[in-house]
Amino acid sequence: MASIVTIGSEKGGVGKTTTAANLAACFASLEKKVLVADIDPQANATELLGVTREQAESKSLSDAILNNLSLEHCRVQTNTENVDLLPATTGLKEVIKQLGTGLRQDKLLRPVFATKTLDDYDIVLIDTHGVVDCLLISALAASHYYLVPVFAEQDSARGLHDFLQTGDFIRKHSNHTLTLLGVVITRFDRENATHREYEQAIRQHGATAKFRVFETVIPTSQSVAAASKNQMTLMAYRKSAPVTAAYQTLAGELLPLLKGRRVGRVPVPNLQQLESGIESIEELFVEST
Repeated sequence: MASIVTIGSEKGGVGKTTTAANLAACFASLEKKVLVADIDPQANATELLGVTREQAESKSLSDAILNNLSLEHCRVQTNTENVDLLPATTGLKEVIKQLGTGLRQDKLLRPVFATKTLDDYDIVLIDTHGVVDCLLISALAASHYYLVPVFAEQDSARGLHDFLQTGDFIRKHSNHTLTLLGVVITRFDRENATHREYEQAIRQHGATAKFRVFETVIPTSQSVAAASKNQMTLMAYRKSAPVTAAYQTLAGELLPLLKGRRVGRVPVPNLQQLESGIESIEELFVEST
């Protein structure tokens, strides 16, 4: 069974797309077959994986959703071996416009994934945007797991809390086995004292609120922007870069956790404890300014 993972946050600029595309490439290097679903109307993951606008328009995820089609009708090959894509276009805005207020907001992606073709893949990664709308809700409702990137800044910490609230709401009302994989710290500058304090604080609050903070930290790097400009993953652009190695290590941390739909009790983060922890992180940023 493919493991379906939503990568999300209610904060922009934390590295959702970078994480989705580069984890896909790293999993593929570990001989896993990967499908990336780009549900962001800005289509950044689609561009990063080398799919042209013409290709995306001819096999768009929005058409599949609006016409109740399965993934065979919209998947395309990417610039990375063993990674396929359900491409995004601005047509996803039409999906939000037409279906964003109906009773089936949480079921838009399920028909896309309801096919035996999904068994062609070991891992499905869903790249999202930082807005709680029908696309994000449907992604969480269709997923087995979710992963939250965070950046060492005040708004990102608050976005983490809000996104975990959203994930918990979907778990209670639509997808009872939805499981938080954990939090990954991105764009990290080890020379920055505030970043180091943030890392220590988020790890402490993760232990208290019972959610995993991955040991791997993704460093800030000019290679990320350069690879994106060239529409390449980091594995293809600069395999030897520290940021590339970090994503490879993160993929190694994640892989043993991905076992399809969870059976039995789902571990749930303590959001009340996290709320108090976020308040102390916000105080940290106030003190550093």
